[in-house]
Amino acid sequence: MSLHQVLNDADFQSRLTFCNWIREQPRTFHQNILFSDESTFKNDGNVNTWNCRYWSHDNPHWLREIDHQHIWKVNVWCGIIGNQVVGPVFFDENLNGARYAALIETQLPVLLENLPLQLRLDMWFQQDGCPSHTSRVARAVINNMFSNKWIGKYGPIDFPPRSPDLTVLDYYLWGRIKDIVYRDRPTTRNDMINRITEAIQSLSSDEILRATNSFQNRVDVCIEKNGAHFEHYLT
Repeated sequence: MSLHQVLNDADFQSRLTFCNWIREQPRTFHQNILFSDESTFKNDGNVNTWNCRYWSHDNPHWLREIDHQHIWKVNVWCGIIGNQVVGPVFFDENLNGARYAALIETQLPVLLENLPLQLRLDMWFQQDGCPSHTSRVARAVINNMFSNKWIGKYGPIDFPPRSPDLTVLDYYLWGRIKDIVYRDRPTTRNDMINRITEAIQSLSSDEILRATNSFQNRVDVCIEKNGAHFEHYLT
């Protein structure tokens, strides 16, 4: 898995500004953030997101036998808040602004119904700078749902670009699910969908919470390193 993207000169300050804002909040504030992201799982073992790509360190026999003329994929959206995964939501077509806005407006509220009322009231929504997220139609929906309590490009609080190391889906969930899903060769799209769903359901609340809580440590180390890449300093 690679979370490192080349940072532009302005990115260091953007990362520092965001991390300092997080540090100004109550120490458990991050547990009220609904981190969100989409990922594409392919039958050749590749997992891609807007920010990064994941691959296997080992090379299982089935992976070497893939016919690359017959590649298919499964697109999935998930969120993480505190010790819970919200979703998954599967979709066939690539997301554009309208499809993403519809997902957030119609499907997300249903997924949030099982969360405690106070958590929903305290919730902040986070997304990265993927073009479908930053479209006017999507931002209008998010503004209507979350008012001034969301984090993302053009939002009340800016999420720094090229920063998958600061969002739980990228630094934890997608790689973790990939390790489970690709233990054996996926056979069909439905098989892949079932595997992803079962993999998410297999994660314990303690494990998810540890991943979420590590966000605060990442913020602290990012500040210490003046906004530079920091994962090799994590303990």
